[in-house]
Amino acid sequence: MTFDTAVTCACCGRPLYDTDRIDMRFGLPDIALDLPESAREKVNGGLLRVRGHGCFARCLLPVRLSGGLELVLGTWMEIGEEDLEHARAVWDDDAAYGELVLTGTLANAVKPWGEARGARLTAVVRDPEEIPVRRGQR
Repeated sequence: MTFDTAVTCACCGRPLYDTDRIDMRFGLPDIALDLPESAREKVNGGLLRVRGHGCFARCLLPVRLSGGLELVLGTWMEIGEEDLEHARAVWDDDAAYGELVLTGTLANAVKPWGEARGARLTAVVRDPEEIPVRRGQR
């Protein structure tokens, strides 16, 4: 992959590979931020169980900005135990993972849209190389 080293992130100074897309990631669901690590069970890179607080899956939340720029937020959604177990079972099977559909609620406050936390959403797999994307997004 080639890129123009003159285009860098204003925050960290790293080279930007795609100047039409900004990717940001929430490390944990908000509920888990102040809990000890022992309360978190990492099921795999995209699934998490938080003792006493529920099950969570990573999902992409694309936001179109002006000027053709896309902000893609790697957020967490709260899902049910059955959905977590199903997702775990199909996560590494490309064909089955490609059919994965998760429903739940947004588990991160996304500023300036903080009131969006708790919003119902459905996430589907659009690309087997990526985590599920909120339905209605490409």
